[in-house]
Amino acid sequence: MPKIVECLNQDLGCDFKGTKMEVIEHFNECQRHACLFEEECKWTGNLKEKEKHVGTQCDFRQVECNFIACDHKEKSIDINSHQSDCKFRELNDVVDQHSQRLNEIQELTKIDNEKTQKRITDSLNVLDSLNNEVGSLNNQIENLTKELTYTQSSLINTNIQAENLQNEIIAINSKIENIYQLVDDKMNQFKEIKRAVIANNNNDLFFDNFVEEEEEEEEVMKTLDWTLNPISKGTNVILENNNLTVKKTLGNNSHSSCTAVGTKEFSFGVHEWICKVTNLQSTSEFGKKDQWCMLGVMPLDTFLKNNSTTTKCYGWTNTGYRANNTNAYDKLEYELTDEYEAHLKLDCNTKVLSVYYPKIDKSFSIPDIILPVVPYVKLYRIGNECEILPKK
Repeated sequence: MPKIVECLNQDLGCDFKGTKMEVIEHFNECQRHACLFEEECKWTGNLKEKEKHVGTQCDFRQVECNFIACDHKEKSIDINSHQSDCKFRELNDVVDQHSQRLNEIQELTKIDNEKTQKRITDSLNVLDSLNNEVGSLNNQIENLTKELTYTQSSLINTNIQAENLQNEIIAINSKIENIYQLVDDKMNQFKEIKRAVIANNNNDLFFDNFVEEEEEEEEVMKTLDWTLNPISKGTNVILENNNLTVKKTLGNNSHSSCTAVGTKEFSFGVHEWICKVTNLQSTSEFGKKDQWCMLGVMPLDTFLKNNSTTTKCYGWTNTGYRANNTNAYDKLEYELTDEYEAHLKLDCNTKVLSVYYPKIDKSFSIPDIILPVVPYVKLYRIGNECEILPKK
């Protein structure tokens, strides 16, 4: 059986025991190695830490005085006391000052030389770069001169074509106006002939049918060719009356999902319709004027982006605010409550949207409408209703 021995640092507090090989292996890692100056220093640690401690950390190691010409050695713990009274201290201060000044001069000289060399190199590089840029600019000037000459020629031809096209458009519009006038004249002639035939024949039944046909024709002229869109309405509204009446049903103060738009987009011609607003109160249970509706049109691109923000539309509220497709409202001097009608007219030829309120006998307009647009209604409070009617 192998003999069990104790660690060589047993006297320093290590209690490790084992075979000789185990003790040898342990010895290198033992944390109880003493300092070389163990008579005074009580430090213990492993061999690696011992080397560092003895070399740079132990207060009882012998160190030399830091001053030039002084060969005195002393314990590290006492060296500061010696150096404070060392006879070579003043000499070292003078030498340090001169050495420091010399180093500063050498450093400045080195920096100046480097700066000078760098400036020369940079200047040469800049000069080469400028020469290259001048050559490139000369080539660009030459090419631009050629392009300018070609563009001027093309512009002259384009202006001639535009002028010819404008003249053609004027001629076509004139022809269209003549055709409309001719159709109106023919229709009037036809009606006069029809009335003459009725008068000559004294055919009451035929006359009644003719009157009924004219009344039906007039009634058709008073109907709309669009309704409110049931697919694109907000979730807080319902459509009634063959999609001609919109009603706010959900939410107390929600600004979202309470809109309705028309099924037709307008990009040319003149369009007129009436909005009849009902169940609109000037005050609500919250004690403020927050029941309102917006009437007008919405740009098609805004509609396609599913943006129902009233400031990005064209129209008016009953509380006297005008939306001008910007990020703010204009305040006008009027207010409508309870029930009222708004007569809207969109002239796509002049790009003007106008409204007339019979209740207060006031009209307002918005110019520079961006076409195409769709009819637009926005309601705010539960119970608000708006019915779309044809022009009377």
